[in-house]
Amino acid sequence: MTPKKIKFKINSTREYDLIGVSCHLPDYRAVHFFNKNLDIRLVRADDLIWIGSEENTENHHSFYYWHDNLHNATICCVNNRSKNHILFLPLKNFDFLFVVFNDAHRYDIDEMSDQLRKIPQVILANKIDISHMKYSEDFIVQIDLHLDKVWGNR
Repeated sequence: MTPKKIKFKINSTREYDLIGVSCHLPDYRAVHFFNKNLDIRLVRADDLIWIGSEENTENHHSFYYWHDNLHNATICCVNNRSKNHILFLPLKNFDFLFVVFNDAHRYDIDEMSDQLRKIPQVILANKIDISHMKYSEDFIVQIDLHLDKVWGNR
């Protein structure tokens, strides 16, 4: 009997928005200012580990999150750069990526971007549409799966 191969595709059905931030501060300092200016409470979680397909190496990216119970939204902030790796290559000019799982659309992403731009150390903060970018769905699914893992460890 020959073994059967099963292929499946995971689709993230959650609504999300993405903000790219250029800020050359270390992640813990940047997150301090993000929390202060956005009036949120991002907390550190286990690093997001991305396995490089070419080198088969683990790349660790710092990961912060906050679940806003009032608005039923979750905000994740992931460092786009590790020592030798860029997490989402099409957005290589951004140091941090905010993924806002905003099913109820209660967060004004443009306002969040404006608040982030008010931080003196922030060079750039823009809302980004990644739906047309290669591997964008894989990126969002990995963030979502990592968030599920983090919540399982609470």
